[in-house]
Amino acid sequence: MTPEKLREHLDHEPFVPLRLHLASGTAIGVLRPSMAQTLRHTLMVFKPNPAKSAVMDYSEINYRLIERIETLSNTAPA
Repeated sequence: MTPEKLREHLDHEPFVPLRLHLASGTAIGVLRPSMAQTLRHTLMVFKPNPAKSAVMDYSEINYRLIERIETLSNTAPA
């Protein structure tokens, strides 16, 4: 995966929620474009921490580990 390809999905108007499928078998939902930030070698994906309402957790994912992107309908669970 490339940062440019991810940026295309994140910048799409209107935004379509995504599910990133990683080489480990993990799937990570990106429900809003503000939940992800493309960096030079990695993608940062943010998610709320339910235990601490003012805190965001994040995962930093190397682009090489993202196998595919699945687009979700607005009503699909993440």
